Amino acid sequence: YPKPDESAHVWVEDSVKKKASDKESIVLEEHNPSFGDTAMNENSIQDEVEFDSKDNQCLGKMPHVPWDTMFALLKDYAEAHGHAKVPQRQGSLGRWVNNQRAFFRNLENGLEKPPWLGDVVNVDEWTEKTQTRKDALDKLGFVWHHLPEIRWNNMFQELVEFQEEHGHTNVPQRNNALGQWVNTQRKNLVYREKGKRSHITRQRMDMLNEIEFDWVVQDNETRWNQKFGELRVFQKMNGHANVPRSQGSLGMWVRKQRRSYKLLSNGESSPLTEERFHALNNIGFQWNVARGRKKC
Repeated sequence: YPKPDESAHVWVEDSVKKKASDKESIVLEEHNPSFGDTAMNENSIQDEVEFDSKDNQCLGKMPHVPWDTMFALLKDYAEAHGHAKVPQRQGSLGRWVNNQRAFFRNLENGLEKPPWLGDVVNVDEWTEKTQTRKDALDKLGFVWHHLPEIRWNNMFQELVEFQEEHGHTNVPQRNNALGQWVNTQRKNLVYREKGKRSHITRQRMDMLNEIEFDWVVQDNETRWNQKFGELRVFQKMNGHANVPRSQGSLGMWVRKQRRSYKLLSNGESSPLTEERFHALNNIGFQWNVARGRKKC
């Protein structure tokens, strides 16, 4: 990869800091011929960039700088700091690093090539070049998931475990870390719906919806009645109330009722009231799974 001279560093920063009096589209082109044929070929595809006059933040793609040039800057950074974990606040290089993560994440989700490339680039050639670039980043020790994303995924996994144990995702606030995190997800959805800045992405929403996340807090009675209603529908459709474990949150809720019954039978404190017990009995609920039968 070509090593950029000092003028390249200055040009990259100056391009990103370029001001605009109002929202406007600016086409920025690499004009330093010293970057070689690769840079000149890539420069045939120009990126359109929008700048917001209020905070001068880039709203669209990065100003066009050849990939090799930015990679060389990243390599310099890694040599100077001993790692390639560039913080997002690190100017144009930080934004470029973040864009690489987003770009390759899109590839993992099935995007064959960026739609803005149109028919300019041959798909096979583009795929080969993309893999070459990913290999180069891997060799440099590139971190594909930055810390906020890692923290979010860790908390999500805690929520999954909580749901498996309790049959719902209404984490009480006394569970400090997880309870606050769950509340933050709900607030972020409200911000997103109002068009405000939000950290809840479509991918995160899909992950939470997959485990039937409760976007609106429900009290225990409302939540129990809702699940009981789902169980009645299941019973009418299948002729029994033995929900398999594969039945998502309903299957977990059913297991919780059995655990509650066991607590009650042992004389321990249990959320299973007499009213709930009779309601479940009336639809043929089995409190103990027969031996030799696959547990529900």
